[in-house]
Amino acid sequence: MIAVTEFKIKSRDQLPAMVIGTPLDPKGTHWTRQGPTTQGLRRLQKLAAYSHELLQAMLVAGADLPDLKAVFRPDLTRMDVLIKLRPSVYKTRILEAVDMEIPSWAIKKTESGELVTSQIGANMAPMRESESVTLDLPHPGASYWPPGYLCDPVLWVLRQIQDRLAEWAMFEYLWDRHSGKWIGLCITDAAKCAHLCELKPFNEENLRRAGGFARHRESTSNSRMGLAVDVQLALQGLSAWGSEMVESVIIQRPDAFEMGGLEMEAPETEMITRDMPEVEKKKKKEKEQENRATVKSNKKRKLGKRGGKRAKKAKIQT
Repeated sequence: MIAVTEFKIKSRDQLPAMVIGTPLDPKGTHWTRQGPTTQGLRRLQKLAAYSHELLQAMLVAGADLPDLKAVFRPDLTRMDVLIKLRPSVYKTRILEAVDMEIPSWAIKKTESGELVTSQIGANMAPMRESESVTLDLPHPGASYWPPGYLCDPVLWVLRQIQDRLAEWAMFEYLWDRHSGKWIGLCITDAAKCAHLCELKPFNEENLRRAGGFARHRESTSNSRMGLAVDVQLALQGLSAWGSEMVESVIIQRPDAFEMGGLEMEAPETEMITRDMPEVEKKKKKEKEQENRATVKSNKKRKLGKRGGKRAKKAKIQT
């Protein structure tokens, strides 16, 4: 295969972490051009080894088939940031979930009272025979995929989050495209994250790098003012940006985003009051009386006009 030949010719640092060669992709670059990363491949190797040991122990112990699903449930507590998604985002692939729970909105009743989980509505046209999904999966770029089959809102939300945090480039993104209800962020470079959160001089370059999330902080060694990047605020702002898609953002390791320096205390404001001179008091009182008199006269005019209209109507009726 071409992929094997390239492995022999090219040096190791010019090759991806993993290559999958298939008859449709002899070079082995279509599926692995953007990943996985070296860190992701190491995590995958560890996960495969632990899963193998767990499955062996469960099968020897005579575990039931539903219990074997524990292998496919990720440990969400190991993620630094956990973004929970709304049902409107992940429900397009809800039948692919490990623990499939049919929601209430998908359950309908017939006239006889029987429960059904799928029903073609009056305004929905049935799928044509040419649009059926076969077991022989075609090439990913083929034009004959059924309409909406490759729709993946979770991936779209992920790409938007990556775009908003791209300048810092210190996160690895984990998600489950098969009806995953979450997106996980893991810090890949702890030193870079610590440098981003530490106290820096107040200048234009550091302000630009903060990306609108700079916080004024006071140095512990002197009274000079500096700035630090509030990464927690930027992450929590994702829920405000995508309120229709993101349910909540949980910072599971807040110590990793702790800012340097001390919180600046706001100076106490002094309220200065002065007594109003007698002349000004008199003018103010006269103006208030004049306004009251104007309001009263306007009311009298309105009442007079209404009385005149009523008298005219009474004359016409008689």
